[in-house]
Amino acid sequence: MANTQVILTEPIAGLGVEADVVRARHQMMTDLMVMAVACDQTRVFNMNYSSPQSNVSKAGYEKPHHTTTHEEAVDAALGYQVNCSWFTRRAMESWAYYVNAFSKVKEGDGTLLDNVLIYALTDTGYARFHTLDGMCAMTAGRAGGKVKSGLHIKAEGTTAARVGYTMQRIMGLDINSWGARSNNTSKELGEILA
Repeated sequence: MANTQVILTEPIAGLGVEADVVRARHQMMTDLMVMAVACDQTRVFNMNYSSPQSNVSKAGYEKPHHTTTHEEAVDAALGYQVNCSWFTRRAMESWAYYVNAFSKVKEGDGTLLDNVLIYALTDTGYARFHTLDGMCAMTAGRAGGKVKSGLHIKAEGTTAARVGYTMQRIMGLDINSWGARSNNTSKELGEILA
């Protein structure tokens, strides 16, 4: 993904939900977060691109992201929901900006990204029906060498909570399990451990 920077010609007014405003705000918050981590002002952080029921909007399109996931028809020729894909690409571009921002800060022989572990996820597998099957979870960083990077693990038949559980164990939390109900786990995702 190309790393793009949004330059607004007008100040951001309020908490707008149009995709370009969300991206610009996310980039500003990313830059602040990276500086806070680099300056050791925080070691644990949480950042959202959008709320779980995303109301991010697209200029000239009448429905926000969440509504689109439920109501947009699948394009028969393409095999997917065109506008949903557009919204997803905007979120992934912001994820790429976020990860790249950590990689630009030099630390020792590496970068800040080498010394952090970032966890990104969505709250559904197939948004149209709010399924929990096939949920995507991503990590970036190497946690100071504790984690392997560059892997794609297709962990079918298991919960995405294993990623969060594993990360907490890597960070030294003494927990026996993590998650709720069918998404509770006490099994690490050993494939990512260095």
